[in-house]
Amino acid sequence: MAETSSPWVEVYVPDSKCYYRASILDINNGKFLVCFESLPGFAPAEADMEWVTSDLVREVPVPADPSWAPKEGEMVEVRVQAEDHEPFSWWEASVTQVKGGFCKVRYLGWEQSKDDIVELENVRPATPRARDAGSGPAPTCFKQEYRIGDKMHKWLVATDNASVLADVQRRAGLLGIRVDVKKPVIILIGSERPIRKAMLMLDVHVKHLSDLQRLQAERETLQRARERVDSGARDEFAVARDLLGLVVGKNGKNIERVKAATGVYAIETPRGGGGGSAKVTIIGPNKDSVAKAREMLEYAEEEVPVPAAAIGYLIGKSGKNLRDLEERAGVVRCVVHKAGPAMRFVGTRMALEQARLLVELELSYLHAYEEESSELKRLSLEARRLNVRMPPGSCGAAAVLSSASERSAGAV
Repeated sequence: MAETSSPWVEVYVPDSKCYYRASILDINNGKFLVCFESLPGFAPAEADMEWVTSDLVREVPVPADPSWAPKEGEMVEVRVQAEDHEPFSWWEASVTQVKGGFCKVRYLGWEQSKDDIVELENVRPATPRARDAGSGPAPTCFKQEYRIGDKMHKWLVATDNASVLADVQRRAGLLGIRVDVKKPVIILIGSERPIRKAMLMLDVHVKHLSDLQRLQAERETLQRARERVDSGARDEFAVARDLLGLVVGKNGKNIERVKAATGVYAIETPRGGGGGSAKVTIIGPNKDSVAKAREMLEYAEEEVPVPAAAIGYLIGKSGKNLRDLEERAGVVRCVVHKAGPAMRFVGTRMALEQARLLVELELSYLHAYEEESSELKRLSLEARRLNVRMPPGSCGAAAVLSSASERSAGAV
């Protein structure tokens, strides 16, 4: 099947002699499980799904040449809404007369031939299916299973992630994508290159969805723990003593800022120095205000391992990337240990989580840059060997990929 960004195919209904638009959900033994298009605002029902043989399925035909016009006696397809509860479909017909912006057609799908007058904009050339045209087998596409963990599978089945799958389908050019409710897999339907692109995108999505799943699980655990507290207005946590100054702030200004922002009554911290950890107690009018105050006060340190080859990329020229990361994550400071190699962050727990996610995302894009750069270089060499001109904009893309690769090599 030709690679396309359209998520639809057209399915032939022999009894009606018409084509309905549908998406492909599965493939098995030369048959496609299709889900017929429904009207906007209506979710597809089980009755809209059907197994059909591959010879009844075709790609959505490309639009006709603007100069095309139907002629008398020509076979065409007419866009018709047969029933109010159905979407538009394309019905086979023959042209009996053409006049102005209209033509008279005779449909082939009714028990007795029916004539109709339609606007030319609702008429397109007849596009035979591969079997009828005698030009070879039906359009070919493949099914690929993308395996995911059991926890991720349960989470995807239980939550609404249709927007994520729709984004992968649209950007990769898949004909179908869905989560198998029985097995921990995501089913991909399409030709080879779109499937390969979709799997690359899913690698990123699943990684970040796993992070979000973990964060949601931690949040739910904290919520349940707070609900078990009888008063619901008191919380305690420990911080390293060398970070206690960040909790308090100069002359207690950070504590006063948090109290003003959250409405908690008191924030208690121990006096004196020393090592180890210190207990911070928050007392407030309700659980939400206490939780918000803790979110603003719970400082910690975290070391995030990174590949040695990515250190230069994460730091950036004159430290620009590192400063941007600190600002976006909201951490107090970040120290890069090249010998580790690792990045040590200091900030609130939320800021540390954000910093870790940002580092992971940057590294995923670095990997994508390196892959694209390698492929672009290979294609450029091949183009030169074949004396093929590079398309407009390819030099700009090469510069972007080259810049990313140089930074990953340690350019600071």
